Amino acid sequence: MSWEPLALAAGAGVLLALLVGGPLWVGDAAQDTEDRKRLAASLAGRGDLTTLTTAEAPAAFTRAFDRLFGPSPGRLGFIFKAILLSLLTGAVLLATFLVVNPVFLTSVLSDSYQRGAVFGQFLKVIIVVNLAVDYICLVYCRDVVGRLARRWSRRALARTLALDLGVKALVMLIAMVFVFSGIAGQNGPVGRQQWAVFQSLPHVLLDGATFGNLSAIYIWSGFISSLWLWGWLVLTPRLARMGMGSGTRPMRTVALTLGGGAAVLYWLAVGVAALV
Repeated sequence: MSWEPLALAAGAGVLLALLVGGPLWVGDAAQDTEDRKRLAASLAGRGDLTTLTTAEAPAAFTRAFDRLFGPSPGRLGFIFKAILLSLLTGAVLLATFLVVNPVFLTSVLSDSYQRGAVFGQFLKVIIVVNLAVDYICLVYCRDVVGRLARRWSRRALARTLALDLGVKALVMLIAMVFVFSGIAGQNGPVGRQQWAVFQSLPHVLLDGATFGNLSAIYIWSGFISSLWLWGWLVLTPRLARMGMGSGTRPMRTVALTLGGGAAVLYWLAVGVAALV
């Protein structure tokens, strides 16, 4: 293997770790002294674990989210940060696509025409679609966890996590239909060719989900906030049972675990994909 895929994989893994763990690390500043004491006591096994996994976990996530993005999706600060998140996530996924498709990577590096076509598609279509998908998914993540913080139950937790994935998958599917409608429209009035374009959608989705084509970028990009939500709500109780997080910054304990775990799993997955 040449150095280019290794460099891309290394950089993408580090950036993924920052994207997954960074928001919780920054969001720790939104927790006051009492919040941190309560979380640290529970994570260390000294407090009421039930309190942590009910009232505290979603409320702490909401405070962290608002600290990073702001509470209002319509404000310029929220929109700018959502755009930045989308671009960085897209960069990780584009790098992943190039790493797991080494022949394609070689052609991009050696052929200026191919390079222009790929990055032209990336800039003209994928980024625009990605921005819309990521913004909607980000707003929904804040809304669904806010509702969970106000009305907690174990059933509500399961419903929240399921809805988080289901709604984002639906948003992604609508985005794909939108893209395919544009492709079909380029072929003139609705007819056999246009119908064939839509018939290929399931195959393109499946292929994209396994990084077989560039649609992988907007298939997976919107789920970055799910890594935060699932990681925080699911990983925090596990750390508590392991007796971890006794420091004064418990949310940062989770952030380091999430970020480091995401990078290690990413590198393992990319390594396996390279061997297959």
